Amino acid sequence: MSEPISSQYEPGSVENGNFANYYTFYPPQERMQLIPFDLLFSKGESLLCLDIGCNTGELTVALYNEINNHQALLQKGNSKILGVDLDPILIQRAVQANTSQYIKFECVNVLNEEFNSICNSFLNFHSKVRFDVIFIFSVTMWIHLNNGDEGLKLFLKNISEKTDLIVLEPQPWKCYKAAVRRRKRAKKSIFKFWDEIKSRDTIEEDLSKYLYECSFECIWKSDRTSWGRIISLYKRIER
Repeated sequence: MSEPISSQYEPGSVENGNFANYYTFYPPQERMQLIPFDLLFSKGESLLCLDIGCNTGELTVALYNEINNHQALLQKGNSKILGVDLDPILIQRAVQANTSQYIKFECVNVLNEEFNSICNSFLNFHSKVRFDVIFIFSVTMWIHLNNGDEGLKLFLKNISEKTDLIVLEPQPWKCYKAAVRRRKRAKKSIFKFWDEIKSRDTIEEDLSKYLYECSFECIWKSDRTSWGRIISLYKRIER
């Protein structure tokens, strides 16, 4: 179970990255300026998207708006996007603020079987076999800390089977160490797999290797952002 944002804790010490008011610190527009949206339209058609770890949905909405701005130039129909997060309070806020029929939010843990059911239902409703693009912004660290190296690999394998493109923003190793320090300051238990993680200083490179094993190659990479992350675009390769 996640620690819901309604619980009493030091704000930075959450177990699963489900921060309250996250987009106050990382405004969606900063990421919008970095993402190569033109490269997402390789097929020249509307997109079916998944945003994993959507929090309260501000970034999901910004992604939808930017995608449709590009789409208007192609004179294609509306894209659709599904945002998922494991915190019910964050998702409730996202649902309440949502005004678009083309954006949907669901509360689910992406490591649970229910996640596959929700994705399949969304894909079937829109007559698709896979998503065109999956967005994963600052999520991999939390999956890694709570599920270990093998849990992270299983997540990436599952995601790779659901899409043709992946936009990935992983946290570097220094963020892992900062997350542990915050837990200690708050007198919370340390992450279950912290001592067992083998992929540490090289985590960003290792993620690329994992995805290559899943038949995805990096075709674009941003400079390191002001908050110390690199955004990369991965594309399915046929073998």
